[in-house]
Amino acid sequence: MRTVKEISDLTGISVRTLHYYDEEQGFMMAQAQYYRNERIKSMTDEKYGEGTADFLAQAIEAFYK
Repeated sequence: MRTVKEISDLTGISVRTLHYYDEEQGFMMAQAQYYRNERIKSMTDEKYGEGTADFLAQAIEAFYK
């Protein structure tokens, strides 16, 4: 396994940016779980249409996995 510094050197992406990407993934996965909350799910589906919350959760998870 490579270190963040090694990946930074290989890709030209700064160490800070790589850490940000890691933090962003955690935040977005938490957002996917948020859409699965029954209360939030019902409010989202009521406002934007049936199945919207599931779609958003699945899309986020697919992108960040």
